[in-house]
This record gives sequence, C-alpha cells and structure tokens, in this order.
Amino acid sequence: MKQSFTHILTVQFDHSYFHDNKFKPIQISYEAPTSQLLKNYEIIIKPFPGGFHLLTTDPDLLQSDNESASLKFRFTCSDAYFINYSDLPRFDLRNHLFYFNNLAPHLETPDTLFLHAEKYVSINDIVVITSQTIQTKEKEGEVSFQDVRGTPLAPWRSNQSPPGTAYQFTDLPEGVIRMRLKSNEEHKVYYTGEAMWKKPLGILEIFPDELHKQFAKNGKINYVIQFNNRSTVWKYFIVNPVYQKFQNLAIINKKKEQVFNDPQKQTLHENTEAWVFESKEKLPIAELQDDSFQLIEAEEPTLKKGRIVIKRLRNASPDFIYNDEKQLTEIQYSHIYI
Repeated sequence: MKQSFTHILTVQFDHSYFHDNKFKPIQISYEAPTSQLLKNYEIIIKPFPGGFHLLTTDPDLLQSDNESASLKFRFTCSDAYFINYSDLPRFDLRNHLFYFNNLAPHLETPDTLFLHAEKYVSINDIVVITSQTIQTKEKEGEVSFQDVRGTPLAPWRSNQSPPGTAYQFTDLPEGVIRMRLKSNEEHKVYYTGEAMWKKPLGILEIFPDELHKQFAKNGKINYVIQFNNRSTVWKYFIVNPVYQKFQNLAIINKKKEQVFNDPQKQTLHENTEAWVFESKEKLPIAELQDDSFQLIEAEEPTLKKGRIVIKRLRNASPDFIYNDEKQLTEIQYSHIYI
C-alpha cells in the first residue's frame, strides 16, 4: 500500500545578493543522530535549490516526551565568494558559525516564521565554537550554564590559574551552551565536545515538539533565514590611456544623477595615470544591479548635456573588496578597473 505523506515544513534560505533572492549555493547535510530521528518521526526530506521540505506520514509523531530531541541540519555554501558579498560584520570563518533554531521564531505571516530577530541575519546569530573547554574571565560562582532550552548544566572546573576560570563538561552532546553571568549578561557558544570537528558554515536546529505546535496551529509552516548583501564604497579606476585626454569626465546613473564624486587624477603603480571616481555613498554588491552607470564627458555642470564615453560601466564584483589601511574605519571599498 502506498504511503501518504503530509507536507509539514519548508525551510528557505534567502540572500539579497541574488536577483531571485534565493540562496542556491547552500547545501544541507546531517549526521547519524539526526538520521535516526528522521526515521523515528517517519520524515523524508525533499531538497530544492536554496532549501528543503519536510514531509511525514503522521505529524503527531513529532510530539515527544524528550524535549532535548532535535534535528540538527548542517549547512555549507559552495560559493567561495559568499563572505565577500554578504553583510556579515565580524564573522570569523574559522572560529564562528551561524546558529538558528525554531524555539522563538519571529512571525512574518501566520505560516511564515523568520528564525532570526533582525530583518536579516546579524551578529546575534553568530556563535563562537568551543571544543572541550570553556574559558571565562569570571570567578567561580559568577557564571552559570544552560542548554539552549534553559536546562541547567553542571560543568566541572578544570585546573586553571587565575585570572581566568576554565570549565569542562562530561558526556554533554553537541549544541549551544548559554553562559549567564552574574551581571545577567549572556553569551552563547557552540560546544562540539571534539577537538577534531568538521565545521559547517552553520547549524539549523529544529525541535520537533515546537514544530508540531506550530503546524497544529497554522498548518504547513515556512521557516525563512535571510542574508543581506554587502554595500561598499565603489571606486572606478579609469586607467586606459584613451580616457586620459578627457578633462570633464563624470559618472551618472539612469536618472542622470551624479552619484560619484568628481574624479581625481592619481598615479598608480609603474607611473600609470588614472582618473579615480569614488561613490558618494555605499552601493550594494548584487548579482544584478537595479541601477547602471555611464561615463560621460559633461558639457555643462548640470550634466543634462554630455557625450557618452562608456555607455555601461562594469558593476562592482565580490572578487575585489579592500579595507582602507590609511583610515582606522570599517569602510570597505570595491575597486573596478577600466
């Protein structure tokens, strides 16, 4: 007899960099404990570019007496330039990961839930990875530990000299540990329990009992994780000797607005001269731009009249992003050479 499946959940990864908003380079995997739980709940996964669907033979199987039971989905990104075109302040690819769960989703519509507090993924969704020992500056008794659902954890203190205190855990499964300080400040770390741990870009942890509550109330649920694209100051370097003879160059957008400052003559390496245009404000890096830019030789200050020199300038690419080492700021620049 053919089994009947109920579509209970769609998980969707979005990214503003892409013209269709779909974060297609995301790849999902899971390990043995999650694989076993999927069998227990009679759940099958149907992946699609930028996400996956969950279907089950019986949604009521998701009700569990074990609140700690969770489905941990690891996600990676096949696009090497993801970090460049994403707005991710202070994300350390080696020591951080993104962490999301379905315990306190943010309602967008009755059946669409965002798994992060801000409009886009932010620093609040980034956690530090720790393998076996948690080091704090607080003295013993000034910090307490809980799992992601608030259940107290009891570590033991390892031998460590002041001023820091080191804590270790016995037989603790992989997952988020919440450290609550005496000042009520809270920090989160992702505990692996293993020195050699294959790090993903992020973890999505789905608690079946919470999913069942949401499904029982609204029917099929949509979880959304939405990344934003990075904005940079664009700098056009017009280096081709053909353009050096012009004296009144300007860059305008579709509306004939001058969104770049007046050019400055600059000498680059090997005495190459260039006209350098810098955008007045940060501009987004995107797969397809809403706006386009022209290089013109202006005939009057209003830019209403002018001869087109380059009809459509290349857009900024995630390949070439730089910090200005001369200025102690976090402003980043996209360099485009013509």
